[in-house]
Amino acid sequence: MVESYDPNTVHEEVSVVARFDAGRVVGEIDLLLVTDERFVVLDYKTDETSTRSVDDLAEKHWPQLEVYAAALAQSDPNRTVETVLYFTAADTERRQEFDAFDLEDLQTDLETRLSQLRSASESEPLARR
Repeated sequence: MVESYDPNTVHEEVSVVARFDAGRVVGEIDLLLVTDERFVVLDYKTDETSTRSVDDLAEKHWPQLEVYAAALAQSDPNRTVETVLYFTAADTERRQEFDAFDLEDLQTDLETRLSQLRSASESEPLARR
């Protein structure tokens, strides 16, 4: 799969930080391929796929990959970002591609979600934190 992208560089277990006004989110990309035009994020999942569908599992994991896409867009807004969830148990993948406009919308959406989470957390009584 890696060869099909003809990457300039390949990085394993890359730490990334997405920065927003409401805070920052840190993550670790399993495999990052870098070409002249794009970043390709490969995230391997070992979820059991016999009891839950791959599409349900992908939906659960997409927010993590969206943060990776936002972090990469912040580091280089001139590249598109492709995210790939690879489910090892099912030997199948799910993909999503973000162009410049998608990445702007994604960052706005993530900023909103992070602000909402922060507000909800700050409004909880201290005993529940």
